[in-house]
Amino acid sequence: MFWVAFGYTIPPGVTNSLNENRLSARFLIGLVAVVLLLLVGLSTWYLRPPTVASVDRDAEPSDRRPEEPKLATDPDLPDNSGAVRSRGSDPSDEETSPVFAFAQYDRKPAGYAGTAQCAGCHEDEHRSYLLTHHSQSLREVDPLGEGRGQTLAHPPSKESYDVLDDRGILWHRQWRHFSDAPGDRMKLSEFPVCYVMGSGAFGKGYLLGDGDYLLQSPVTWYAGNDDLGMAPGYDRVFHVGMTRVITAECMYCHAGLLTQRNENPYHLAIHELSIGCERCHGPGEAHVQLYRELESGELEAPADEIDPQIVHPGKLDRRRLESICGQCHLHGDIVVYPPGGQVWDFVPGEDFAETRLHYKHDKPGDFKDSFTGHFDQMWQSECYLQSETLTCVTCHNPHRQEPVVDQVEWRRQQCNACHEADRHCGLPLDQRLERAENNCIECHMPSIESDVPHTSTTSHLIAVYESGKPRGIEPAATESIRRVEVSLLVSDQLSQRAEAIAEAAWAVQRAREGEYDWLDAPSLDDGLLKVLEVNPDDAYAHSMLSRVYRLKADRLAATGTPSDDIRLAELWDKVARHAKTALPLEKRPVGAREVALQALAHQQIHAEDYAAAARSLAELVQMRRSAVDWYNLGLCYGKLRRSSDAEKAFRQAIRLDGTYVAPYRSLSILYRRVNPAASRQLAEISQRLMLQP
Repeated sequence: MFWVAFGYTIPPGVTNSLNENRLSARFLIGLVAVVLLLLVGLSTWYLRPPTVASVDRDAEPSDRRPEEPKLATDPDLPDNSGAVRSRGSDPSDEETSPVFAFAQYDRKPAGYAGTAQCAGCHEDEHRSYLLTHHSQSLREVDPLGEGRGQTLAHPPSKESYDVLDDRGILWHRQWRHFSDAPGDRMKLSEFPVCYVMGSGAFGKGYLLGDGDYLLQSPVTWYAGNDDLGMAPGYDRVFHVGMTRVITAECMYCHAGLLTQRNENPYHLAIHELSIGCERCHGPGEAHVQLYRELESGELEAPADEIDPQIVHPGKLDRRRLESICGQCHLHGDIVVYPPGGQVWDFVPGEDFAETRLHYKHDKPGDFKDSFTGHFDQMWQSECYLQSETLTCVTCHNPHRQEPVVDQVEWRRQQCNACHEADRHCGLPLDQRLERAENNCIECHMPSIESDVPHTSTTSHLIAVYESGKPRGIEPAATESIRRVEVSLLVSDQLSQRAEAIAEAAWAVQRAREGEYDWLDAPSLDDGLLKVLEVNPDDAYAHSMLSRVYRLKADRLAATGTPSDDIRLAELWDKVARHAKTALPLEKRPVGAREVALQALAHQQIHAEDYAAAARSLAELVQMRRSAVDWYNLGLCYGKLRRSSDAEKAFRQAIRLDGTYVAPYRSLSILYRRVNPAASRQLAEISQRLMLQP
């Protein structure tokens, strides 16, 4: 029984030998001695204080459950998504993660040659490119720089961050401070800095490595004050710390060439660091091979007659030229892809509306002047609407940096290419000089406040401004979702599908923030159901419906009465039905499958089918890096009396997010009988974390 209780069994052959052959007294004495030694060793080991970062042993469950852990009801926040490396099919069989296993790969995506190949023939263009911001969009970190030796304190969250160098590796370390007393703090996480993201024109962000994953650091360097500060969106009491996983979409606008290992958007392979030639000119491998054959004499035809491979943006129509810039510089609150699509589907020369549509959420009074809203702003400008040629490259040369000497005059020349100042400007020269030194940009494209700290940006809504507001542009009158690409044509079917998914995505986001008005909109369910009438095999539409119904069920379970039980059962049935429909349709570890697995796991836990829920969550933690997923998996293992696996899952949740209170509390309950000292320690940690901030 002892062996069975701790997960071990005596080999059958040994048992038979004991019964049939009566082992010699010497052997029996030796066997008893080994058992006693193991007993003493295990007893000593059980009494050790727990080390939150590791899992080494089994633990018996407590029979008492006065504080039954609760299911985490909102695990689908993308900021917390990801997974851990593990052996075998059981995620509880955890493999120790290396410091950083993320790597660059020499094997490029099919059809791509790499910027280095382009530089061999296009030397002048490459030299000028190296001076642009694009060439500095992503680079390996220099451990001798980037704030080494500094500490960034963040009083609102009661956290601080050390930037330190250990044996040639730069690290970011996160602390939670419980009081002002020296040493009254707890280390939450620590990861090596692998990459610097951003050219430094406005700032630089830092990417941390955790096994197969890249994480965003809360630490950012800002050019405006030449100092470290909290990353955009992190300067608040509650923030995600070192848990935000960098996805393929995050890297799309910073890495030159990237693939997704095993098609997982969280498992990335970088083939070229910074934005390079092929991001604007298309895959170049065929182009390089062609000219090699011409040089060798294998081909005799003029290259310009037989080379349709390379895209020349200047020869494209305005919509397709803007698509090249817009692949990174067009941002929306919500991005919707066609069925089965993803961000890297776009190829220069295409209309990017064929591969994705962008939606923005407008609040009453909004003037759509966000930091990354350049296209949204430009497309509303009369200069753009009344011109057939005005576009990004009218003012921006992607191959060269803008001149640093007399930018006012240089900018005025750009405007004067279409406007004659003395004829078109409403102010005489003396007033223009007095008001803005005759700087057209100062009056018609002023700097606007930014949601990025220490940073302002130029408004691309070209207009006459009065009291800081563009004349003739009415602010949003009501709260709404709208498509940004108003000037681009898409099919009615694609548009209707995108609008339904965008509305659902926004409703989910608002519901997670505690606002349910959008979730209750009658058009929400109807829109997605109409999508399925057109295409019953749309996995993403099914998964979104499962998510919507799950959120409705969670809310009804929390606020409803016994009279709502029938309605609640109907909602859970819909969750299961749409999730189970989505899973066979999408076998890749992408968004549709991720959402469906998560919703299904919730339904299975609600139905008290913990074995099924554990299977769903076991797959989910392999797909993404989420402390909440591991915590819920631990709860299921606890229900199944798999206490060792539950312990490992809770500990993994703590490793992924050291501020997450629930797994500390659950571990404390688990240890009550087997290790009271560890139980008290974990309970104290959970209490202290609950009081902070």
